Amino acid sequence: REIQPVPEIRELYYGDWENRTWEEMSEADLEEWRGWLTDWVDRRMPNGEAFMEFYDRVTRGLEQIIKENKGKHVLIVSHNGALAVQFQAGTLQCGLGFGRKADV
Repeated sequence: REIQPVPEIRELYYGDWENRTWEEMSEADLEEWRGWLTDWVDRRMPNGEAFMEFYDRVTRGLEQIIKENKGKHVLIVSHNGALAVQFQAGTLQCGLGFGRKADV
């Protein structure tokens, strides 16, 4: 069978923080880092995306896959964050029940 990439289920885009360690992200702009840790659901990372944008994008991608493959077996390969959103949005249908806690 043919592989069909679905860009909507790619991983969260960290923008300027992409491919950096947690330490490097906090060192780049401590106030921005603290703000994001305080409101990681709605706050965008510098030149990146907010978690809710990511959640909505992945959910749209999952809905697209379901619509286009009704009654078929489908294998979805993605990153952990996108898979967690897919599992929660598509299977549990329970909203944002997971998260991360950090001291700021």
